[in-house]
Amino acid sequence: MAANDTIGRTITVTILLCVVCSVIVSTAAVLLRPMQVANKELDRQSNILAAAKIDYQGRDVQKLFA
Repeated sequence: MAANDTIGRTITVTILLCVVCSVIVSTAAVLLRPMQVANKELDRQSNILAAAKIDYQGRDVQKLFA
């Protein structure tokens, strides 16, 4: 049991954990990017419709915007 409590093993586990977590976060950011772009465009269109005082609640914003 004492062999598992070395400084080298602790640092190795810490580095591996950081690498695995950073890969997961990076993958999520890359996979969710198209959804972020679509939501940004939808928000822009909603803001334009709101500025034009067009009621868009409960309706398809993209069809109204077209």
